[in-house]
Amino acid sequence: MEPDKSSEWYRINQSELEQLIAEEKTINSLRDMFKPKQKETKKILFDGNMGSGKTEIIRKLKIHLEKQGLEVQILPEKSIKGNSQIQKNLHKFWKDYKLYGRFKIFRETSNRITVQLQKSIIQYYQDQYIEYMDQSEKPDYLILERSALSTIPFMNVQMELELLKQESYEETKKLIENTKFMTNDCNTIHWKPTFLKTCERFKSREKKFSKLMKDYIKRLEFWYNESIPIIYNNHKKIIYNAEKDSNTLLESTITEIFNYHTNETKI
Repeated sequence: MEPDKSSEWYRINQSELEQLIAEEKTINSLRDMFKPKQKETKKILFDGNMGSGKTEIIRKLKIHLEKQGLEVQILPEKSIKGNSQIQKNLHKFWKDYKLYGRFKIFRETSNRITVQLQKSIIQYYQDQYIEYMDQSEKPDYLILERSALSTIPFMNVQMELELLKQESYEETKKLIENTKFMTNDCNTIHWKPTFLKTCERFKSREKKFSKLMKDYIKRLEFWYNESIPIIYNNHKKIIYNAEKDSNTLLESTITEIFNYHTNETKI
């Protein structure tokens, strides 16, 4: 008589057991059942305009937390510069942006280059986070410097400048939607100095700071202010008017990030 497999318990023979164990789902379930429980990692995401000082405050925050005996890992934006494909696309974009500003290239060309750039950046953030998830040991704190969602204010600027077509924007946004799982449980900080301070910082790290670049940063500041409440709408958010020195704001960053109750805090 065949056992009732719909019941909670039933006996199985050796061949059925071997077949069951051979199934990937069973192996994964057993592995998950017996693996050690991971620590709960607190996630902090910093976003903001180019030259806003995100890297500096992240470095200081890491030092501060490590002094408390906590393990900290950073998923840095600056690693983009080590990615040859993104660097190639960035070089093309800025070169064509200057040419486009002088009406030296067609919109189709600028649209193609812009899409290539944003897609390569989105893929970078996705690969970076998957690599982190594959780690057997997780830190106490994970600090993300921007995310795939950060491409949205950039693409808004590029549409405004007619470097990017609306249909290309919508198509690329669909790719970004697939990355939201990476940041849904983050505490997000919009690091926001004054426009003048942003320009000063950008000048100090770049050899050339043209009027074209200044205009780009000004537009980007506007679209960051517009986009942050929307793209991180489900996040716990802190908006820092970070015109003060980052040392002054460091302690309040620590205090505020896990000790407020409203969805959005402005400092």
